[in-house]
This record gives sequence, C-alpha cells and structure tokens, in this order.
Amino acid sequence: MTDSPSERIKTLIKERGHTYRSLGDEIGISPQAVSEIVNGRTKGATARYALAKALDREVEDLWPDAPKGRE
Repeated sequence: MTDSPSERIKTLIKERGHTYRSLGDEIGISPQAVSEIVNGRTKGATARYALAKALDREVEDLWPDAPKGRE
C-alpha cells in the first residue's frame, strides 16, 4: 500500500525538522495555507512549487499527478 501524497509530504516535513509555521515563514505564507497545500485543498502550481523547493524536492516528487514544469 502506497502512502498518499499528503502523508508523504507530512513525513518529509517532520524528517526535515519543519513545522507548518516554519515552512510558511520560509516561503511567505500562513501555516494554514501550508496545511491546505499539503492536504490537497489548494492545488495552485506556484504554491506547490514553493513548498517543494523549501523541502528540496521537485513538484513531481511530491505530487506525481502534477503537470510537468512550473505553470
């Protein structure tokens, strides 16, 4: 059984020593906005790109269903 993108991202956030607040501070959004991105309620390419970059990952690594490249 494969973890959902949300679960993989939550695990990566913890492994990196981040919280939603620290990630939000790093990329300039609220902790609530981070939560919405992680949980798939916000699917904007720019938001996903910023979160992936902060976690040293490609968008496609975190969201395999995402379109290739930055929109």
